[in-house]
Parts: sequence; C-alpha cells; structure tokens
Amino acid sequence: MKLLGHHLVVPLPGGALLMRKRSAVVGAVLLVLSLIALFAAHWLGAYPISADRIVPLFFSGEGGVDQLILLDVRMPRILVGVFVGGLMGMSGAIFQALMRNPLASPDVLGFNAGAAFGALLTIFLFGSAAYVFWGAVAGGVLTALLVVALSWHRGLDLFRLIMVGIGIGFTLLACADFLMSQLDIQRASDMAKWLVGSLGQVQCEDITPVAIAFVVLGALGVVLQYFLDRLAFDEDLAAGLGLKVNGLRLLLVAVAVVMTATAVAVAGPIPFVAFVSGPIARQLSRTPSSALILAAGIGILVTLLSDTAARTLVAAFQMPTGVFTALIGAPYLIWLLARQAKRNLI
Repeated sequence: MKLLGHHLVVPLPGGALLMRKRSAVVGAVLLVLSLIALFAAHWLGAYPISADRIVPLFFSGEGGVDQLILLDVRMPRILVGVFVGGLMGMSGAIFQALMRNPLASPDVLGFNAGAAFGALLTIFLFGSAAYVFWGAVAGGVLTALLVVALSWHRGLDLFRLIMVGIGIGFTLLACADFLMSQLDIQRASDMAKWLVGSLGQVQCEDITPVAIAFVVLGALGVVLQYFLDRLAFDEDLAAGLGLKVNGLRLLLVAVAVVMTATAVAVAGPIPFVAFVSGPIARQLSRTPSSALILAAGIGILVTLLSDTAARTLVAAFQMPTGVFTALIGAPYLIWLLARQAKRNLI
C-alpha cells in the first residue's frame, strides 16, 4: 500500500486500486463501528449474555441455553441483518447516483412495494411461506420491468421513471393492504410486522441466499461503479465519453432491483436504509462518487443498530426493525425536503 497525494494505492493482482485517503479513513471507522455493533447485537437482548462469554460460546460445545440463544436465535438474525443492510445501502446508492436525485431510492420508486406485494400474493395463493422468497424477488423484478417500460421514451427517462415509480408503489401498497384484509388474523398480524420490515422471523436457511447476493451483486456493483459515476454526468457528456447510456442504465437498474428484492424477500421492506445510506456515505467521505462500499457500510450499521434497539429497548413487544430505521430516516427525509424547498425559493 502506497500513498500518492490524497489517494492510497492498494496493489492487486493484475492492477491496483486507487482510493481517496478520506474514504479509506471513513471506511476504517465504519468497519470498527460495525464490529462494535455486531458484538453488541450478540450481547444485548431480552436474554442478556455476559460479554466475556460471547467469544468462547462460539467455539465451545457445552450446548447450554446461552449457546442456544447465541448461535440459533441471535446469530442468524444478525448475519441476515448485515447482508440485508449492505444490499439495501448499495441499491439505494446506485439508484440515487443513476437518477442524480437523493430522493430516488427503492422505497420511493416502488420496488420495495413490488417485492412486498409479490411475497403477500405468494402466501395468498399457496397458503404457506414456502415460496415467499421467490415471490418477493419476482414481484420486485416485475415491478421494475413495468416501471421501466412505462418510463421508456426514446431511452430511459429518469424523471418519468421516478414519477411512474411513485405511482406504481402506492398502487401496489393498496393492493397489499387488500390482500392483508383477506388473510386470517394470525397470518395478517405476522405479515403486518414483515411489511414494516422485521428480522424477527429470520431462520438459518435465510442466510445463504442473502449472503450469495451480497457477495455476487456487491462485487458486480463495485465493478460497475466506474460507469455509474460517469452516468451521473449529463447524458450527452456520458455518451460523448463512449458509454452506451441506455444499456448501462438498464444493467445498473437490474443489479439494484435484484439487490432490493433479495433483501425485501428475507427481511421485508425495511424503510429508509436504502434512502439514507448513500447520502451519508458521500457526505462523510466528501466524494463526488457513488461510494458503494461506504454506502453498504452505513446500511449495515443502521440495520444492526436498529434491530438491536428493536430487540432490547422494547423487548416485551419485539418491535419490527423498520420502526427504528424510520426514526433515523424520517427526520433526514424532512430535512432533505426542507433544504430542497429552500433552494428552489432562493
């Protein structure tokens, strides 16, 4: 690793990675905070485990209650939270950079609502949660195809994409409410928590799909960040650089949609994680790039802290994770809207 001006040069096989010093520092701080949040998530809860026993419990075979709570109950939930937070953080950063608008995120564009409706429709049709994952993925992908098709006008019109996405999202949420009214009380209660965004029903088998998606799609997103940062320029300028604008936009939208659909399929449409991660990452690093890795770190940290608060602060009620992410994201949304309104008035 070498220092070159304001950048760090990290040697890699066949080349090198150029990284801004401030981004590297922010990334290191996020890693440390995430590890602390990871440890606290294993430690805290309705059934507290002594901090000095957590690491030994991972390697001992005593099979007691503490080990059962730690490995079979908390660890799957925490690992899924890490992968879901990272996927949502990156997907939000991709959409916001692509649309050149901090308000553009899967929450706003209707993709979360499409994935949620797909999951609900699967339960309504098949009567079980066996195909919820694939229903959510199909719902998110089909919603994206519909929004893109309705937004296409001699290419992908970004303003129209946002407007169509908002309309489709509200329509699908209304359809999801209708399906909820047709379920029995117990299933409707469980799905109501899931629709807010919850890690409370995560099982060990949920880890594999989100882990694979996080590794594969995350790596693909980082590779495509070079093109994403140039698509954030004016469309004519991006075309002048030799980029196939429409093709790259469709590819990036597809990657971000699958990220969102996979996360929603497992944890529900946790609000505001995708919305806040990218802007916070860029603000901390003061970089004009989309900062996908840092956005993933912010998403992981927000999700871990929110889920730990949901399990610990209101342990008797097991509040959904989405309630606490909303407490973080809603004030930011109000501040962002107020700032944009002020800019338009000046």
